[in-house]
Amino acid sequence: MIKKKQMTWLNISATIIFILLLIITVCGIFSFSIDNKYEAINLYGQVIEMYGTGIYQYDSYFKAPILIGSDLTMLLIIVPVTGSYIFRDIDTVEQKTNFLTILGIILYYAFSISFGVAHNQLQLVYILLTSISFFTLFTLLLELYGISFCYNCSFYLRKIELVFLILAGASNIIAWLPDVLHSLFR
Repeated sequence: MIKKKQMTWLNISATIIFILLLIITVCGIFSFSIDNKYEAINLYGQVIEMYGTGIYQYDSYFKAPILIGSDLTMLLIIVPVTGSYIFRDIDTVEQKTNFLTILGIILYYAFSISFGVAHNQLQLVYILLTSISFFTLFTLLLELYGISFCYNCSFYLRKIELVFLILAGASNIIAWLPDVLHSLFR
């Protein structure tokens, strides 16, 4: 008899994070080109070179290769490690603690691209990665705290907390949606 693997919230969120990371990093890497740079004048009247192609077309010629390098690093190191956590159960305290460090790296990357990259077609994906990574990291922290505090207690979200998280997420989407749609259709 084959035993079915039960998906936990941690496996589901890790899978979503894995898919989002894969989309973001592959799109970022395929933005690499050195042919389409152009000059623009910034708010201070300085002439700067813009990258001009792909996802990072509105970023400076200095910043875009750094972002592409970050995407490559994430794709080669963090995405496979995240994938390995998906394919094996994240059950033990040691595995959860190790995954917590990976989530910290992913959250740092997600905040960097959410707030550091000029608005582009992947802005909603950046925000989604940031949100899921943030809530997964802190939920996992609370769970690990509960495990270390006593083995019989765990943290469950009360209905009011769940309503708050849903309203906060919805208001975040509503607040960002006009800016994102404007940048997508200009």
